[in-house]
Amino acid sequence: MAAITILTGGCDLQRASSPTSSSDQLEGYLGRWRSADLQQVTDACQDFDWSLAPDGDGLSGTFSANCDGILLTGDGTGQLSGDTLQLSVSGLATTPQGLTCAFQLTGVARLQGNTIRVDYAGSTCIGPLTGTELLQTG
Repeated sequence: MAAITILTGGCDLQRASSPTSSSDQLEGYLGRWRSADLQQVTDACQDFDWSLAPDGDGLSGTFSANCDGILLTGDGTGQLSGDTLQLSVSGLATTPQGLTCAFQLTGVARLQGNTIRVDYAGSTCIGPLTGTELLQTG
C-alpha cells in the first residue's frame, strides 16, 4: 500500500507572548488541538484531534485522525527537547470494515504562534504514515 502523506495549512491567530522557560514552553502545548480548517489534500489524513495535559516533566494525552477512511485513535506522550516537543503515539487503526490493527507514530511538534506544526512518521499493518500537520486550538 502506498504511503499516506499529508500537508495542511495554518491559522492567523497569535499568542500574546512567546514562552521562555521549559514550563512555559510545555504550557504552550496544553489543551485541545485540531487540524486547521483549510483545503485538504486528496487522500490525506485529516480531522486530527490532540488533547494534551501535563504529565510529570512532559505531556500526555489522546490522539485521533482519519486517514483515507481509516480511523486512528490512541494515546501519546511528549517530552520537551530545546524548543520542540518530541512525540510518541500508539493505538488502534480501524478500517471502514471494522478491522483493527496497531499503529505507532513518532514526531516533532513546534509551536508557531497559536498553531502547532507536527512532522511525523509511523506505521500500521496497512502501510506507512508520514506527513506534516498544522493544528490550531480547538
